[in-house]
Amino acid sequence: MLLEKARLSAPHPDYHTLLATLMQVLDGLIMDAWRRTSGFPSLGEFARSKPTPEQLLKLGSIIVDNFASPWTNGPAGQSTDDCIHQNTRLLLRDLLYVAALVRAISDSDFG
Repeated sequence: MLLEKARLSAPHPDYHTLLATLMQVLDGLIMDAWRRTSGFPSLGEFARSKPTPEQLLKLGSIIVDNFASPWTNGPAGQSTDDCIHQNTRLLLRDLLYVAALVRAISDSDFG
């Protein structure tokens, strides 16, 4: 789907195409983080496990801590010199800010 977004190379900015691309990247990063963290091979199996609200909040917190926040010291046994992992964490954090801002604006919440 991303390859069909040819308008990103147009001479004039295309906000909607860029936003759709960024949201697809965000969705993919979140799904990968969820897959690595949840221990379930699919969303269907996860839904069938009937997670409680507390479990969902805990999983979300783990995902933010491990995949969407700057990596200062790094987990034991992993190098903080992994610039690809660090940049991906920063990208996910920034895309979450973009998603929150877009939703706030669409709800007319400019405060």
